[in-house]
Amino acid sequence: MSPTIRHRSVRSTSCCSRSNYGTRKSVAPILGADTTVGGVTYIATVIGSPGVIRHTSAFAKIRFGRADKKPDPALDAFVAAGQAAKLDIDLSADIERERWEKFIFLSAMAGSTATFRSSIGPIAA
Repeated sequence: MSPTIRHRSVRSTSCCSRSNYGTRKSVAPILGADTTVGGVTYIATVIGSPGVIRHTSAFAKIRFGRADKKPDPALDAFVAAGQAAKLDIDLSADIERERWEKFIFLSAMAGSTATFRSSIGPIAA
């Protein structure tokens, strides 16, 4: 990456919420560990048709936080703005634990749906 990405005149924070567990750790050396936070998103979707992702329930939430667990007024303000917009968004007290919990949850879901060759709805019914 270009070294110019390291110099920013405006304070900003990058939230890494991809499924790849190591994403935050690979981005932090480039953007700065103090401005990079981990995050997880939860949403229920299915492929409705080619190129169409359909949201299947009201279940949708966002959790993020600093790995060092330090307070961050900018993150608090972001949460407040999201909650004012009626989003289910909050800071995680332990984002690394939350990311591992999501990984374990997805692993179990993937194993179940692959074993039964079905979406989760019929399996859970």
